[in-house]
Amino acid sequence: MAIALAGLWILALWSIFYGWHLGSVGLVDETEPLFVEAARQMTVTGDWITPYFNGETRFDKPPLIYWGIAIFNGIIGANEWSARLPSALSALALMVGGFCTLWNFVPAAEAVESGDKTALSKKLESWGLDGRWWTAALGAAIIGLTPETIVWGRAGVSDMLLSACIGSSLFAFFWGYATAERSPKMRWYWVSYLAIALGILTKGPIGFVLPALIIFCFGLYLGELGTIWREIKPWRGLALILAIALPWYVAIITIHGQTYIDSFFGYHNFSRFTRVVNQHAAPWYFYFIVVAVGFLPWSVSLPWSIARLNLLNRNAWINRPRRDRLRLFAGFWLIAIFGFFSIAVTKLPSYVLPAMPAAALLVTFLVRDIWTGHWDDTPRSPRPGTNSFLNSSKTWGFRASHWVLVATFALLTVGFIASPLWLPTIRDPDMPNIAIALGQSGLLPRATVVFAAATVFSALAILKDRDRHLSLITGLTLVVFFITTAMPIIFLLDSQRQQPLREISVAAVQTRQPNEPLVMAGFNKPSMAFYTQQPMHFFKRLTDAQRSMAQPTWPEPGKTPAGDHAQPSTTVLLVVGDDKYKEANLAAIPTGKPIARIGEYHLLRIPRTDLANHEPPPDE
Repeated sequence: MAIALAGLWILALWSIFYGWHLGSVGLVDETEPLFVEAARQMTVTGDWITPYFNGETRFDKPPLIYWGIAIFNGIIGANEWSARLPSALSALALMVGGFCTLWNFVPAAEAVESGDKTALSKKLESWGLDGRWWTAALGAAIIGLTPETIVWGRAGVSDMLLSACIGSSLFAFFWGYATAERSPKMRWYWVSYLAIALGILTKGPIGFVLPALIIFCFGLYLGELGTIWREIKPWRGLALILAIALPWYVAIITIHGQTYIDSFFGYHNFSRFTRVVNQHAAPWYFYFIVVAVGFLPWSVSLPWSIARLNLLNRNAWINRPRRDRLRLFAGFWLIAIFGFFSIAVTKLPSYVLPAMPAAALLVTFLVRDIWTGHWDDTPRSPRPGTNSFLNSSKTWGFRASHWVLVATFALLTVGFIASPLWLPTIRDPDMPNIAIALGQSGLLPRATVVFAAATVFSALAILKDRDRHLSLITGLTLVVFFITTAMPIIFLLDSQRQQPLREISVAAVQTRQPNEPLVMAGFNKPSMAFYTQQPMHFFKRLTDAQRSMAQPTWPEPGKTPAGDHAQPSTTVLLVVGDDKYKEANLAAIPTGKPIARIGEYHLLRIPRTDLANHEPPPDE
């Protein structure tokens, strides 16, 4: 019964936050279509070694995410669902892994509720729903219900898959570490090595570096490096990792040689760590902000959860049994990833995504202590009154973090109330009317009601000494906000930003003549390559396109796998934004034929020679 209810619980949460409308909105430029179209190209060309986008090699990431998307393409077709299912299923894997790990390793003495059990409590325990089960259920919910995880779990990119690989390897390592029997211990270590190999096939060396760094720091702190080294049989593990991950790297290096080595290992790995790449610079405190926002609302309890590790009292952890060190392991998991990417020069919000499961475990342990009334292995007496935290050095942190949660809900309420003040400041050339659309949608007042209710009920729970209810209030707030506000906002953003591109792509496919170049000038939206499923010519400036059209031949974009070249065409299909259309005075070309205007985009058919000879304003 307990296992069945656990499955229903996790599946219900996953269905709401990940499965619901997963493929109902278009691919989001600029990163997502690069992955998805490269995966589609694998199914078209039959080349499962080299990823291509729009005829050019794409060496940014190894192939596992492309393979995953391509497999689902073959099952359900090349669409948004197949593009995002690998990420969504990766989030599900983390939720299941977190649940099973907590259920198995929450210390028994700390999982028992204090006080007399009600008839309902006894009935639930007869089904196996004891303190361990509830702690595991909470942990699975926190892992899955954070903005950072939800965003990347609903995107067709490699970040969530990497997080699942790293998380699975670390969960499996701890199962092996905490298991006494030799044979099951080694089986878990083999699972950990397998997940590391898959991580290397997802994003390269980082799939090995992060788990190794976390395990090293954990073992060093406990003085068990030698013991762990002997247990995990690293040379056998390395052989397994190489057997799984190395063949693809050998194959692609054999095909592309130094070009691949310089691009992937040099630019996309070493350079990202040592210097700013693609203008992704950020201050040293960048990830404090990312975690604070990306882990909301649970991040308000994270500082106290980390402080409670009490790392200065090393002997207390050394004297604990291995299976009771999950909280400590989660602490090093979070700190090591956070520190590693804080040192790296290039910074992106998704880099710390693999740390989110660890943060969830730490907060889960904190909330569990509130439920059970236990500190470490020593139970504390029930609080006699609402202000008793002032008299207890062990409870003030609980209440402080709780009031910060109330303040966070209150700030969100005030922020949505003040939306008429900040909406006009939104400037997005891809969505020029988004501020007006949001203001007229009625969604922001709806969010105000949700967070105002959360503020009131959270404050009442604290004042009435019902701390245990805060988790329920927080979870319900997230569910209601996501269903009533967040998802409708996603649809609204899609209608403003991506839907015009999808519709202009359909118009281009319907009207394109054989060998007619499809040109995008003045902006670059890779989603058009996916939705047209035809070669696209991207030019940063219209004058660059004109110079290319003046040439006697017109090669396909990049070098296609087959090395094909199109025959010259007398006309081109040109896609430009409204601002570029006006700046370049394209309406003055008498032979130009407007095909469609959708949103901010114009689709025109223009003779190549006429467009090449057109003289736009000098500042174009």
